[in-house]
Amino acid sequence: TLVGVAVEWNSKWRVKGAKARSRISTIQVSTAASVLIIQMAFLRPLKPPALLKQVLADPRIRKVGTGMLSDALKLKQDWQLSVIGRVDAAALAAELDYLPQGARANTSLVAKTVLALDYEKPRQVALGNWEAESLTDLQITCGALDSWVP
Repeated sequence: TLVGVAVEWNSKWRVKGAKARSRISTIQVSTAASVLIIQMAFLRPLKPPALLKQVLADPRIRKVGTGMLSDALKLKQDWQLSVIGRVDAAALAAELDYLPQGARANTSLVAKTVLALDYEKPRQVALGNWEAESLTDLQITCGALDSWVP
């Protein structure tokens, strides 16, 4: 079983007026057919859902994403979530010689070189407020694609 995983958070230098903390704001989990975007800051009580914890910790479920090691470390630090069964799409693409030598691997580059998909997250989305009570349609679309593409 495979699921795509991506995370977003605000950095105080990225969003004017954002809270000083840079804890993960959203976790996106996708299957071939659907995507779930969990707005962590609005959970009550402020702790990850048990099912999310189970899925991320299950070694039989492969969690695929770009930058999975750093995302897994941040999930552990911010939310005490263990991500077991990680597959880093960028590292795999580089290992299989899909990426140009020395290229900074990101979701856009993996999408372009592996899937021939022209996907670039707009700057205003990447730097947007991921702790907003209502995410914009573009944030939702890009968040979904970030977890689905790799």
